[in-house]
Amino acid sequence: MEVHFYIRSTKLEQINSFKQQNRLKHLGIPSYIGSGAHEKDGQKYRFLVMERFGSDLQRILDNSEGGRLTDKTVCEVGLQVIDALQYIHHQGYVHKDVKASNLLVGLGAEGQHKIHLVDYGLCSRFTVGGVHKQYTHDLRWAHEGTLEYTSRDAHIGCSSRRGDIEVLVYNLVEWWGGVLPWDREFASPAAAKIAKFRAFANPHKFLRHCFRKVGTYPGCLLELMNYTAALRFEQAPDYAHLRQILNREMRMNGHVRDGRLVFRLGSAATSAGTEAENATFLRPLDPETRISAIFDKLCISNTSWEQTRENMRRVQDEESLLNPTPAMLEVINKTNNRINNIKKRHKSESYYGDGSGYTPAMLAVMQRRKVRQAESQAEGEEPQTTSANIIPTNILRVSPVPREIVTGSPNSLFNRRFNGDGASGSCLNGANKTGLTRTRSREFPVVRSRELSRLDPFLSGGRPRELSRLDPFLSDSGGRMRTRSADVSSAETNRDLRSAFRFGFGNMRSLIRQVSDSFTNMF
Repeated sequence: MEVHFYIRSTKLEQINSFKQQNRLKHLGIPSYIGSGAHEKDGQKYRFLVMERFGSDLQRILDNSEGGRLTDKTVCEVGLQVIDALQYIHHQGYVHKDVKASNLLVGLGAEGQHKIHLVDYGLCSRFTVGGVHKQYTHDLRWAHEGTLEYTSRDAHIGCSSRRGDIEVLVYNLVEWWGGVLPWDREFASPAAAKIAKFRAFANPHKFLRHCFRKVGTYPGCLLELMNYTAALRFEQAPDYAHLRQILNREMRMNGHVRDGRLVFRLGSAATSAGTEAENATFLRPLDPETRISAIFDKLCISNTSWEQTRENMRRVQDEESLLNPTPAMLEVINKTNNRINNIKKRHKSESYYGDGSGYTPAMLAVMQRRKVRQAESQAEGEEPQTTSANIIPTNILRVSPVPREIVTGSPNSLFNRRFNGDGASGSCLNGANKTGLTRTRSREFPVVRSRELSRLDPFLSGGRPRELSRLDPFLSDSGGRMRTRSADVSSAETNRDLRSAFRFGFGNMRSLIRQVSDSFTNMF
């Protein structure tokens, strides 16, 4: 991670551009010179080339008078660290490990007044695809950093810019001579986490405890803690406001910012106290108390975060179309060609007919309507099977049975044919078998041409021997007038025709079986 950060974010051109935009004379970020790998004695070593610096600030602090830095030096160092953190955040990273041992002074007479922030082994990106990472409690990354300075965000396993400001506040407390209550000798990571939440819940009480041996604490620390406590998880810190707080502290102490660091060598730093003295902040909370209840509210909800991410992706997609890659252009061209090649759907011409636009079912319904109208106009006359009442075979492509075939009807076609009715016989002889009116009765639903061929002995001119035995039973007086029963039979026939039409063309095997059973019952 450190090598990646140096390669991506610490080129000399990037540093100079940031300094020019923010009018900075010094930026405490080491510039990248080179990196690579070297093999020696069978071992592969990776190396990173950067500037050379002097001593670290922790060594100077340990040998300073009273174990603390002067007020002017603390403010000067804090201002330089804020500039460095702003640059790191501008590059999309967070440092997470700001401390005196990672702050190096430069070489030479002028270099010793310049602080450089190093050690980017724990830095990480706080954005993914331009969207801030989601606030979550992730134990896999919990307690990253140095225990004394780890931020509350890092304790619960997430990264944010406000976490770096919080880490800087802990360092400022020590540089000013305060003592942090969660010393690593007495506190576990979980205890330190709880103590830090309690500290930001009451900053005044916390600072009084830290400076109990020194006296009063600088007022800027309370202001910095209150500002950090109010920052939201995804919110960018107001770096200008942070600089203003430290500059105001310098002016209150009668100092002028000139970029000079003043060190006073003296006795070693004071001890951090005992565990009993720090019990106020190290005691555990009750199990049912949620220590981060207020802290969790300082972040956007999951729904808002997901909506923000989708909006960001939508904007990125729209911007990408303004400057498409060759692969994107190829996909766009294929899509446009596919849309242009889509033909307009026309009316289906799969029906059989003369091009009138009617489907077979529509033609059949119209033909049935004509038949009913003809029957109503006849007023008692038997409908004749004429060419007007015949549906062409090129429309339905079926070979129907004569509509007069209705079992049990004394005026049925079979009765007249079997009795030698010339009129009905001429109708059968004069009309094509495959062109008869499409109708069906209860016993004769629909018979196609192939099945109808089996009826040739009955529909032809000759009379089979089996039918001659039925003459006494099939005799009918031609002059008999229609009765009410005949009208009822005709109405039933019409209903049978309508039900047969709704039924449609059924299974062929079932139709053949029904025809065969009907003739068996007759004979």
